[in-house]
Amino acid sequence: MEKGTIMNTDKNPETQFTNIGGAAKILAVHPNTIRNMIYTNALPAYNYGTRCIRIRIDDVVKVLHRMDLNGNINREQI
Repeated sequence: MEKGTIMNTDKNPETQFTNIGGAAKILAVHPNTIRNMIYTNALPAYNYGTRCIRIRIDDVVKVLHRMDLNGNINREQI
């Protein structure tokens, strides 16, 4: 799969997932910022195996709405 691609799951075709690169493109941040958000539980993610991490597009959009103009996340809304 290419970096930054969006995929559908077979179980629920309306739920879309992306990888770290795709989430970084949506939020206009570095992929390491996405990894830090996952590590601090600011962004939920799902592991499939040891290296495959998927993030729901809906969760990325929620984080986008909590960000201010400087890219800081409002932690009170988490």
